[in-house]
Amino acid sequence: RGGVRKVLVPKNLQNRNVLDELELGDISRLGRQIEKLYSYPQDIEWVMKKGKVFITQTRPITALTREEQYFFDNSNIVESFPGVNTPLTISVVKVVYSNVFYNVMKTMGVPKKRLENNLFQSLLGFYKGRAFYNLTRWYQMMRLVPFMESYIKVWEESLGVEKNRNSIIKKKKTIFIFRAFLAIKIFSRMGAFFLFLGPILKKLDCDLKEVFSNFSSSKKKSSREALQLIETLKKEVFKKWEYTLFNDIFAFSFSSLSKFLLKKTKIKNTEKTFNDLLCGQGEMESVAPIKSIIELVDIVRSDSSIKYELRSQVKSEGEIYFSNTLFKEKFENHLDLFGDRGVEELKLETVSFRERPQNLVKLILDYLETDISLEEMRRKDLDSKLFLERSFKYKPIKKIIFYLSFWFAKRSIVFRENFRLHRSRAYGILRTLFNRIGRDFFKNGVIDDPKDIFYLKLEEISDFLKGVDSSIGLKNIIELRKVEQSLFEKSEVEGKYTFDGFKFSPLQKKNCSKEKGNILKGRPCSSGSVKGEVLVIHNLKDVENARHLKGKILVAPMTDPGWVYLMNLSAGLIVEKGSILSHTAIIGRELGIPTIVTVPQATSFLKTGDKIEMDGETGIISRQG
Repeated sequence: RGGVRKVLVPKNLQNRNVLDELELGDISRLGRQIEKLYSYPQDIEWVMKKGKVFITQTRPITALTREEQYFFDNSNIVESFPGVNTPLTISVVKVVYSNVFYNVMKTMGVPKKRLENNLFQSLLGFYKGRAFYNLTRWYQMMRLVPFMESYIKVWEESLGVEKNRNSIIKKKKTIFIFRAFLAIKIFSRMGAFFLFLGPILKKLDCDLKEVFSNFSSSKKKSSREALQLIETLKKEVFKKWEYTLFNDIFAFSFSSLSKFLLKKTKIKNTEKTFNDLLCGQGEMESVAPIKSIIELVDIVRSDSSIKYELRSQVKSEGEIYFSNTLFKEKFENHLDLFGDRGVEELKLETVSFRERPQNLVKLILDYLETDISLEEMRRKDLDSKLFLERSFKYKPIKKIIFYLSFWFAKRSIVFRENFRLHRSRAYGILRTLFNRIGRDFFKNGVIDDPKDIFYLKLEEISDFLKGVDSSIGLKNIIELRKVEQSLFEKSEVEGKYTFDGFKFSPLQKKNCSKEKGNILKGRPCSSGSVKGEVLVIHNLKDVENARHLKGKILVAPMTDPGWVYLMNLSAGLIVEKGSILSHTAIIGRELGIPTIVTVPQATSFLKTGDKIEMDGETGIISRQG
């Protein structure tokens, strides 16, 4: 009849579990499925009758604590996926990151039962088309490995991530012996990877080159064949990519250890010494595209007739031709090796040099207007080596330990940059395959423009081609997303947010580090002092001709690997984002250009035309007048 009745539990049942192990397992399994379905922690109500569970209600948990909020940060990731990304790029990148880091943890030896797919599927977050690290998830992933407290600091420093409340690693309430056993297992595996990393990465390098060569004939494939090739590429390239991530771990760790040893030797400016020692790394493939471009420029200078051919074809839409056999051979070789290396090269919607060689022709003409040559690509005199010899003169053991640590750091940094070039090639193949599908969709009236393919998600393209969801109105979806993308392009987005499951809240901006109103301070990465005129670039569309950069100090929110063609022309580099192992810092050192990173709001404090002096040794930027 309603109401509440109070009864005593019989004594023989008072200490007995209400649910047995099987029932607990059923509830736990259903709870995980429901959370995965809604991609958010759930408040779930349920009843059980005769061992069967009935879900009566589920809703998002609205009273999350601070620790349960997601913390989004675009440090480092903005180098790879700057600005607004299309739905296709976002859908592919999420799959790649999820698979790669799942394989990293599995290969390290983390038990499979601890690897929840939901964790790896949300390592990245996207807000208004912009890419972010979901740091809450990254820290949760790193907590899968015992005793990671020290590495967290190294990881944050290497990627330029600011310390935050998620940095505090909560020790799992697990038996210490179990944690120690797991740690021994994981660190033993990492030790083996460390010992054989060189041969492993060299073999992977050869394997990838062979894979890329095999994909060169994919242009004539049908849409379904192209889709199958995309799946094959993911298996043959990105599922082996975990070894490059292990290399990153060693790059971060040995760089940090090397600087620590320099401090212990009482060297005053450890950052400068470390940066100077990293200059001229020799085997770095990221600089090879520049050298290739300059070789082409030098050929044009020796044969003026090529210049007229270039000018006549820079705005053409058809195939390009060259009468000079040597230039033609070098040009085609550049497209074959570096055709995918360019600005925003990992975004699938980007038009690469391979897709439109006329853009490479334009770049050659821009370089031709400067006086740059192979002889001008200088190497820094590493006076720091002599200084270091004096510092370690009476400390032979410390000297051996330091040079060993530094050698491993340098090797890993070189591998890191070289595999970034491989990554651009992999995304270039994906771009070619999706363009193939886009042309087929357009030809068959599925979409209104071949480039509309980039407004669809990978799963939507796959379902359509497999007939799983062929009735869906793709054109309507594309039109809605175009409107959305246009709004994203017009909106401004901060670099850090918290997300409570319903809304993004920007974290308060930090003010520029100023002294006397005209001084900024950042993190020095490549020493040398230079005075010059500022050219602020928020987007490379701001610069019509690359030659405008010659002799000027480039100031930007960030750079991606494709900026390397422009960085070589500048007198100095200042960026708001980055770290000592970011692409800006590494290429700045390799080219011998004074470089300062992590200068908050540099693009708003400095204006195009400002006269400044920047010191790549101290990180101080002084505005003149």
